[in-house]
Amino acid sequence: METNAYANEINVQADIETTTHYETEPVMLEQMTTYSLPHIVENINSSDISIDIGGNKSNESIESSNVKVIENDEKVKTPESASKVLLPSVSNVPSNNFKYQTKTREVRTEKEAVNSVAKSRHTKQLIEKKNDIRAHVQYDEVTGELIGGDHPCQRECVEGEEPMICYYHFNLEWYQTMSKACYNCPYNATDCKRLDCIPADGINRALNVVNRKMPGPAIEVCQHDRIIVDVENDLMTEGTTVHWHGQHQRGTPYMDGTPYVTQCPILPESTFRYQFNATHAGTHFWHSHSGMQRADGAAGALIIRKPKSQDPYGNMYDYDKSEHVIIVTDWIHELSVGMFTDHHHAKGDNKPPTLLINGVGRFRFFNDSSRPTYMQAARFDVEQGYKYRFRVINAEFLNCPIEMSVDGHNITVIASDGYELEAITGKFDFKLFCTIFKNSIAIK
Repeated sequence: METNAYANEINVQADIETTTHYETEPVMLEQMTTYSLPHIVENINSSDISIDIGGNKSNESIESSNVKVIENDEKVKTPESASKVLLPSVSNVPSNNFKYQTKTREVRTEKEAVNSVAKSRHTKQLIEKKNDIRAHVQYDEVTGELIGGDHPCQRECVEGEEPMICYYHFNLEWYQTMSKACYNCPYNATDCKRLDCIPADGINRALNVVNRKMPGPAIEVCQHDRIIVDVENDLMTEGTTVHWHGQHQRGTPYMDGTPYVTQCPILPESTFRYQFNATHAGTHFWHSHSGMQRADGAAGALIIRKPKSQDPYGNMYDYDKSEHVIIVTDWIHELSVGMFTDHHHAKGDNKPPTLLINGVGRFRFFNDSSRPTYMQAARFDVEQGYKYRFRVINAEFLNCPIEMSVDGHNITVIASDGYELEAITGKFDFKLFCTIFKNSIAIK
């Protein structure tokens, strides 16, 4: 390609604002007749530069395909990632100088420093909070049982506190009461409290339980916490779902746990994640909503507390402890579906042979001596002079009404199904019915 002039050596004087030291080598111009640069031709892949300085604007074709022509009146787009961009001078004064257009670093640096400190502080707080939670949450690889202390969400609720994300893992499986894990229970009382031992009332029978516990693991959170539960179904042939009794699930109806209505059942050897906000405070419970699984052991407490300052009866009790949750279960010595069908299709009744309190009860003695050995009963420790809040859950499935009383003590009923009632105090038998699954009582 022929051009009017070739610039083999060009000395380009530039006003440079840069933090990097550049060394320039002087070169001589062979031809330079004007300061105006109507066209600038840049060879992208070569160090040779061809410049038309004669003002000839003929329509000669450019043979090279790797040459880019930039007109003076074209807008050059500044790369967003560059802090210094090489641009032609826009001054009206004839000049062959190029200068660096730089962004103001001083103001931005000061602003970035302030934002960086604030962001680092916020990130550090989040990491510390997350690490503090995770430091307590460990699960057994086989059963999914929480180990290493109380769950971090099991805490005293404080007004104005930021809600927490509370994670749980449920593993539902077939299991056995008085299994090998119970060793010499009840003759050795310590064996009855071994890991994976479910003594019930001392009778050996099959059941399905969560994390090899009966009742299943309790969920105790504060109002507005986020509850996340991974339910793993290991029942081999049956599907399952979990219902969170007492939660209205507004906005999350698909987490209600009703099979074939709000969700498909969780198939065997699969896992489903429930997640919802704990909106309705009170004494509730979770349970399987498939078949007779709840009656055969798949249930547990769901306690949603609120700050004592927001409880209208908060001044009526001194303690609201986890160990004062009472779950009442009617218990039979066979799979529940057998008693159910016998009651509805034959001459059987719906009267259970025993009741369990927090998974244990007394049905038989274990020797014929003058001092028979019984299964240990549930025990609740209190100290004289203080008032305690007891939370009672009726998890029965056959024989609905029961009566409960505390010898030598007054019972004050303060709430039912998560709603406060007009407090009633007296020495009377406290009745639970199927339509009133849960109640909270204060005992003094």
